[in-house]
Amino acid sequence: MPGGQARAFRLKELDAGVLRHASAVGAAMMEAMAAVLASAGFSVEDARDEYRPQQLRVIAGPPSGHEPVWQLRDDELPLPGWPDGAVGGAE
Repeated sequence: MPGGQARAFRLKELDAGVLRHASAVGAAMMEAMAAVLASAGFSVEDARDEYRPQQLRVIAGPPSGHEPVWQLRDDELPLPGWPDGAVGGAE
């Protein structure tokens, strides 16, 4: 825990700006991660765990047979300077 947060906890300053900021950043990151995972086909929800706030639970992965959006097409694999037909280090 960064120094400012530790100091605020130690002094019981639970309304300190550094703690509000850290909480806002954590909430924004959780929302962003949920959006990224949902876009990739995952189902997520708030973990609803008081001991681990701002955590996500992944309920399900993309449907079976769902081609990942990040999967490369065959025409994207060859790179300039690589031997033709070499994929994944195989020659």
